[in-house]
Amino acid sequence: GMTPEVIDYLVVTSQRSYGSRTTGFSANLAGDLFSLPAGIAGFALGVEHREESGFEQPDQLTSSGYTSGNASGPTRGSYRVDEVYAELSLPLLSGLAGIQELELSLAGRYSDYSNFGDTTNGKFGLRWKPTDDVLVRASFSEGFRAPTISNLYAVGSQSYDFYTDPCDSRAPGGVPASCTAAGVPSTFIPKNAAGNNLPRGGQTPFPFRAGGNEGLKPESSSSKTLGLVYSPAAIAGLNVSVDWYNIRIENLIVNDTATYILNQCYLAGATEWCDRFERETDPDSPYYGQVISLDRSLSNRGWVETEGYDVLVRYQLPDLGFGAMSVTWDTNYLVKHESQSQAGAIVEQDVGWAPMSRVKSNLNFGWRLGDFGATWGMRYHSGLK
Repeated sequence: GMTPEVIDYLVVTSQRSYGSRTTGFSANLAGDLFSLPAGIAGFALGVEHREESGFEQPDQLTSSGYTSGNASGPTRGSYRVDEVYAELSLPLLSGLAGIQELELSLAGRYSDYSNFGDTTNGKFGLRWKPTDDVLVRASFSEGFRAPTISNLYAVGSQSYDFYTDPCDSRAPGGVPASCTAAGVPSTFIPKNAAGNNLPRGGQTPFPFRAGGNEGLKPESSSSKTLGLVYSPAAIAGLNVSVDWYNIRIENLIVNDTATYILNQCYLAGATEWCDRFERETDPDSPYYGQVISLDRSLSNRGWVETEGYDVLVRYQLPDLGFGAMSVTWDTNYLVKHESQSQAGAIVEQDVGWAPMSRVKSNLNFGWRLGDFGATWGMRYHSGLK
């Protein structure tokens, strides 16, 4: 029964403008340096300058939260970076007993950020062929990743999250003592907007905050690899490789979930996380004890380290007159995937817990004849908890 005038009064056309700009200049030089016993030493070097800027501007009603959608604020920011890099390839030895090829590669990059300071990161690589059939390869490298404009400067938006509260009196195994010590009632059950009990893992009726964080620090990493490739001359088309890797990332930039933040506070004993949310403290409120505000904006969180093996078998069969056939078997064995939110917190062991399967394997068969081809593949993931 609403008139067109009432509908026009109620309905608003939301507007949002956004954009980004990258400006870059670079100069690069590459070529040969000098002769070595196994070939010519090569180099590459260069300088780079880059400026990044971006913005997002919602209309005033959206920014103020006066629409039926979630409120979100404006984003605007910029930074610049100046970089210098150099790479060197050194074919050291060849044609010797036990050293058919030996090549060393070195690389380095210096970066100066307007908002993070400077950093230098390097890479070392080695290729060694003891025989014509065998290749050994190894590398060590450092990594650096700066936060994006959105990571840093997004004012944030409302977020009605689904989460599980460890202080819920229905928690399997009972409520941790830290909840009672923090003043959460022993009979506490989260409520929805109508005042009814939320299911375990239900949606909050109170707006949480998600967004950027100007205090973010860059991520840094180190990577180590060691591998063996076997390509027997006696079996043309066969290649087998086994590679070990270890990767560790520090100061992870993550968007923590509400459940993770609460678990860190009450289960992991990392009390710093308790400052990121607030509970209702009025005993007369139907929401007494419930989380009524929570900030899950981006943060730097501890470290993550993973280690494992990649095994690849590829065989291109000879063409026997009815088409060319190939087999590819690619497998990853995950030795470990560990993470820690901060010093003193629990080191989480993720292997075997979704989605970190211990073994992931793909087997593919291919056939091609002229303009026609076919593939058949199988995928295996080991069991998860």
